[in-house]
Amino acid sequence: MSTTRAALPPQPPRTPSEPTRPARRLRTALATVLGALLPLLAALFAGAPSAQAAQLVQINNFGNNPTNLSMHLYVPDQVQDPAPVLLAVHYCTGSGPAFYSGTEFARLADQHGFIVIYPSATRSGQCFDVSSPQALRRDGGSDPVGLRSMISYVEQNHAVDPERIFVTGASSGAMMTNVMLGLYPDVFAAGASFAGVPFGCFGTTDGSSWNSQCSSGQRVHSAQQWGDMVRSAYPGYSGERPRVQLWHGTNDTTLHYNNFNEAIKQWTNVHGLSQTPDFSDQPNGWNRTRYGGTGGQATIEAISLPNVGHNLPMGGQAAEAIRFFGLDQPTGEDPGEDPGEEPGQQPGEGVRVMPLGDSITDGFNVPGGYRVDLWQDFQAGGHDVDFVGSMVNGPSSLGDRDHEGHSGWTIQQIDQNITNWLTTHDPDTILLHIGTNDIYGSDPNGAPARLATLVDRITAQAPDTHLFVSTITPLGFFNDRVQAFNSQVPGIVNAAAAEGANVHLVDNYSALTTADLADGVHPNATGYSKMADVWYEALLSVPGALG
Repeated sequence: MSTTRAALPPQPPRTPSEPTRPARRLRTALATVLGALLPLLAALFAGAPSAQAAQLVQINNFGNNPTNLSMHLYVPDQVQDPAPVLLAVHYCTGSGPAFYSGTEFARLADQHGFIVIYPSATRSGQCFDVSSPQALRRDGGSDPVGLRSMISYVEQNHAVDPERIFVTGASSGAMMTNVMLGLYPDVFAAGASFAGVPFGCFGTTDGSSWNSQCSSGQRVHSAQQWGDMVRSAYPGYSGERPRVQLWHGTNDTTLHYNNFNEAIKQWTNVHGLSQTPDFSDQPNGWNRTRYGGTGGQATIEAISLPNVGHNLPMGGQAAEAIRFFGLDQPTGEDPGEDPGEEPGQQPGEGVRVMPLGDSITDGFNVPGGYRVDLWQDFQAGGHDVDFVGSMVNGPSSLGDRDHEGHSGWTIQQIDQNITNWLTTHDPDTILLHIGTNDIYGSDPNGAPARLATLVDRITAQAPDTHLFVSTITPLGFFNDRVQAFNSQVPGIVNAAAAEGANVHLVDNYSALTTADLADGVHPNATGYSKMADVWYEALLSVPGALG
């Protein structure tokens, strides 16, 4: 393995003051975001919720709700037992249904089996209250009380794992994420804040919901002062605090980037940690630091996004939050452990194979995708293989879950990050399936040239690596574009091979039909199994590709 991987009948809901997590669990604005941008268009096509029976349902009369929030609930067709819960909080001017359709959390819930609560603010501007004294005191009133009631409702009406309740949000929702983590540390295991501010930063006493000093990044305190704001929200609490993931773009002009560093000061102080990172790296061109640990579920993870504004989360970033929460692992597994590590298997064993691409490599609809059956083929054939990559997901039947499948990504995005991945993971063999999201883009005709550039970059940096380049699988629409793209792939491979590159053509397009698609884009279980067969036969045909 890579060592660099990064319905029951309704019952009366409890009031927010009732403890629902055992005490033994000591575990570690007004116009804020006018029109916060949704994820990349490609992610909407190749990362949208799958066409299943599960639907977003509005819930009424869910409990104490002093500010008249509305609640929508998404319960996938298949959930873990007991089920984790994610509270997903929208940006100003948004709504729960808009956050459901415009982010990847529902698709990830389908994939990993957790329940998602989508609240909606109903006041003018649709911002959440993160500024009033009532909102910044546990059970003090305002929006946090209604949000807590939503969680109580789900706990009462579904088989929920109380140890795996999480919160995330964007902008106003990111600010509320920090507020909820401060008010209810005994409820949440972790939270992910996309472009927010520290707890209490937006606090006002004059009835205003907007704090210009905070939004402009001019509210600066010591780590102790920031930490005291959190501690004063729930006086007397001595239990462990939720883990925190922070995201912010360096070019954010709505909620200034300075708030990112202030939030790091706050949460490291709350957890009693040094502000000096224990780990740092640059996956996907991001600047990532970890505190209180070096692994994927460190106490605090902070991701700074160079040259990015207020349009978070972007494609693939929701999956990183789910990874941080440990929701990509079945209930019962310790998310602090390396999820790819199987008994008896040591890091670095075997031929290092990197599955590389978009959500089809990640395994949309079928967790692990083609990698599950391909892994079984390796085992049955006696091949010692080590999947490598910075991403980790898949079921327990997938013995090694590392990969580089990035939902919603285009050829260019892969090209922008491949140099770092090659250096970090040093693959012996690469399985490249990329281009589906380019079909939806503004320049599908330029996709073959971009693929050729990517192939040249890989073969130049890693000349000894076996690069298998696949045609992309069929689509239920735009298939004429798919055929046009695929017709150019053999020429790209042949041209590279003629220059001495260690590159090989694979044809996954011909192996599948539209009947093998779950949603017109992503393969179903049968389709992924066919892809595994194609990859395996291609690998067997090239001496040295499997050692």
